[in-house]
Amino acid sequence: MQTLEQTNTMTVPLPTFVPHKWHLQELSNFDRAAKNGFKDKRFFLKCWHRKSRKTTLDINILNRECIRNPKSVYIHVFPSYAQAKRVVWDDPDMLKRYVPTWAIKRFNEQDLIVEYKNGSLYRLFGTDKNNKDHLRGVNFRGAVMDEFAEHDKGVFPEILQPIAANPNEDGSLKWVSFSFTPKGNNHAKVRFDIAHKDSMYTASILKASMSGIVSPEVLAQIRGEMPAATYEQEFECAFNEAGTSVFKGVQNAIGGELEQYVAKHTYVTGVDLARLKDYAVFITMCRETRRVVNFFRCNKQTWSIVKEAAMNIHKSYNSMFYVDATGVGDPIVEDFRNMRIPVEGLTLTNELKGQIINRLALAIEQRLITYPYIPELIAELEAYTFEVLSSGRFRYNAPEGLHDDCVISLALAVEGMKNYITTMSIPAAIKKIRDYSEIKPVEQAVKGFDGWSNLA
Repeated sequence: MQTLEQTNTMTVPLPTFVPHKWHLQELSNFDRAAKNGFKDKRFFLKCWHRKSRKTTLDINILNRECIRNPKSVYIHVFPSYAQAKRVVWDDPDMLKRYVPTWAIKRFNEQDLIVEYKNGSLYRLFGTDKNNKDHLRGVNFRGAVMDEFAEHDKGVFPEILQPIAANPNEDGSLKWVSFSFTPKGNNHAKVRFDIAHKDSMYTASILKASMSGIVSPEVLAQIRGEMPAATYEQEFECAFNEAGTSVFKGVQNAIGGELEQYVAKHTYVTGVDLARLKDYAVFITMCRETRRVVNFFRCNKQTWSIVKEAAMNIHKSYNSMFYVDATGVGDPIVEDFRNMRIPVEGLTLTNELKGQIINRLALAIEQRLITYPYIPELIAELEAYTFEVLSSGRFRYNAPEGLHDDCVISLALAVEGMKNYITTMSIPAAIKKIRDYSEIKPVEQAVKGFDGWSNLA
């Protein structure tokens, strides 16, 4: 049964909170611990799949405890201040849907604080670089670390744990809840392992295949939209090594060298265009061998030089171009056609981008393609990440401050491979080049360049 609190003849949580059975189990565990002042159990860990409504439960527990314990501070901590504001404060289906108006003194929009008439505070925090120090010295009675796996690993042991070590004035102990979906074998996995050994913890793991919260039809659709390892992490709570990395097995797919044109082979070139801040990248693949054979990358060059380089690449390999026609790429696609370069322009909507990234992820994971050791390409592949949108869809991007031009170019080349991408993995015996200086790109006679050193 759901535990309800009667306050001022009103019941909390409000009827708008409709818990599923896993919510009820957590509420029961929490209330048993609360009866003894959290002296037997005071750390609560939920490793639950996406869309399991972890945050909804946490909001309702924090709200209820604020009403239950006058003049107390409860904190809801996110990996970033912006995330806290977006997920809890701004979303009309979250915090303000579940807070009873009769209990509220005011909503402090500027500081993300709910002030209750009984003197309690519900405070939202972010632990990103410019905000985490605001947590120091906050004498909370209870805390939720939402998306715990995405927090800096030092936030709990260095900031929250010392505060939690001091008992409350009434002799009860402070409590902390950790809610997350795995992000690799990081500090959240360490805490998960501790929870199974420490009697002060309760811990649960909830996989989509067992919860029944998301329908099998929706799960099947989601599974088809992402790499297997990503699905296992996000919906089956697998602690994969690579965390939020989209591409698994990047190092294993390294093999061979850049190559000259072979008359009996056919080629495709994936093209991601930029001129100033980002890079223009051309990656050429051989369809028959499924290898990357040429790599071109430059920025801060005029469009005329970039187009001249494109013409030389096409002449060297007689390749079909697959170009990101989003934004600046659209007029250049027309220029390529006028230059008699066979080209297909793709406007990368979020949906189409997800599809080509997932195909590339599968090709790398199963070693259906290989590429030489190209540091810029390897670095981008290993850093490339995703985020889960409120709709449940995924958005793929390079981390802030990094580039994804090589990733998109390679994904477009794989898209151009069409049915040449088979289910048969390439043998691992192909020589792996570890020194990029050994790789000799095809000579590109582009006026104004002194070799390839200026292009990187």
